[in-house]
Amino acid sequence: MVGLTPDDETFITDNLPDQLYFLMARGDEGFGMIMHKNATKAKATAALAIYWGIAPGEIAAFGDDLNDLDLLALVLQWAMRWMLSRLLLTTFAVQIPRTARRNGWKNMCYDV
Repeated sequence: MVGLTPDDETFITDNLPDQLYFLMARGDEGFGMIMHKNATKAKATAALAIYWGIAPGEIAAFGDDLNDLDLLALVLQWAMRWMLSRLLLTTFAVQIPRTARRNGWKNMCYDV
């Protein structure tokens, strides 16, 4: 919908069924979107990643509007988890055995 006013936003929001929501872009264009509350880009991306077997660390997201925020947040969360898992893997698989060897902790020394 294009050419909407704040009064239109109020009217639409007040008359939508509970399962839908209205999002009006902020700016001069008066652009608005009506969407189902359960249909988000993040949910679709997660479902497709599972379906196609794509690892979260292999997904990137781009957006230019408010309806992209959940997708961007999801992909950022996945990226942070992926980076943390790599950091922990490196720490536990490499640093701890090195420290154990250096300190003579024989029972903690294992090959990596």
